[in-house]
Amino acid sequence: MNLIDIGYSEFFGTEKIVPSVGRISFVNRQNYKVILEEGEFSAVLKGSLAYNIIDQEKYPVVGDWVKTTPIEEDKVLIVEIYPRKNKINRKVSGVKIEEQVLAANIDNVLICTSLNDDFSFSRIERYLFAFSSDVKPIIVLTKRDLEENYIDYLNQVKSRFLNVDVECVSIVDRSISTLSKYFVGGSTSVLVGSSGVGKSTLVNSLFGKELLKISDVNKKNDKGRHTTTFRQLIYIGEGKGCIVDTPGMRELSIWDSDAGDTSFSDIEELSHHCKFRDCTHTVETGCVVLEAVKEGKLDKERYKNYLKLIREEKFINSQKNYFTRREHNRRIKERCQRKKKKRFY
Repeated sequence: MNLIDIGYSEFFGTEKIVPSVGRISFVNRQNYKVILEEGEFSAVLKGSLAYNIIDQEKYPVVGDWVKTTPIEEDKVLIVEIYPRKNKINRKVSGVKIEEQVLAANIDNVLICTSLNDDFSFSRIERYLFAFSSDVKPIIVLTKRDLEENYIDYLNQVKSRFLNVDVECVSIVDRSISTLSKYFVGGSTSVLVGSSGVGKSTLVNSLFGKELLKISDVNKKNDKGRHTTTFRQLIYIGEGKGCIVDTPGMRELSIWDSDAGDTSFSDIEELSHHCKFRDCTHTVETGCVVLEAVKEGKLDKERYKNYLKLIREEKFINSQKNYFTRREHNRRIKERCQRKKKKRFY
């Protein structure tokens, strides 16, 4: 296995490969798979390393680089986790205020949405708001063969997201070949989007082999079935880097965001001209954003979605420190109790 082709030299800044360094390719609870020079191996976390991890997001995730040592012919022990270049994350589903890291050391995020009932500007804005920090976002409009006016959709998306690459593709007319430029040696791209938008089919067609499992869309409700159930990093081939496949997301709650240059660049640009620096763009006199909405220069629904995401982000941030600290202290307390119990017996 060529570790340089899956991002080694870019991450470590050297082409001299350190022995036993590998990359996490699969995670299922405490079971891992790691790509090493010799191939892909099953792996477990060293007990002392796991013991010293307090916060859940510090555990290895798909895309992490780790140091290993062999323990069996087809199994290795993870003894060190290297610092991440970046990560994409979200708040865990439900009411719990906790971070869930989806993948680490990512170059491109391909935000996939199909040109059928799944299409939603608000959903695209949410994905960009959540995932565009420290990575290159690309909006991919799939199944263009099902929409006669796909050019109109493409132009609308391009005009709405000025600083983001937008591709409109279909496996029927081979227009997916335009995506090849994002898959180069040493790069790692992650696919995100709802179930049924054609992520797996797109990848398989682009590279001419079954890299990802696929299933049909439910014809009753035009929604996808969960073909991908776990996140996994897949080596595409020489000179093409890696791709991370993720399960379709029915819920995407913000954790960290980048509301500026990608999802709402037009609103951010307008806000620089507001009368007050701390303008909330809701009731203030001299708010250029409000004026743009009133004059019809800014889409009202887009404006409402912007305020919604900003409110959600502020709420999460207000709760984050308290709940994170409480959970952190709870885990430390449990560890101390286990240590005392072990000592007693």
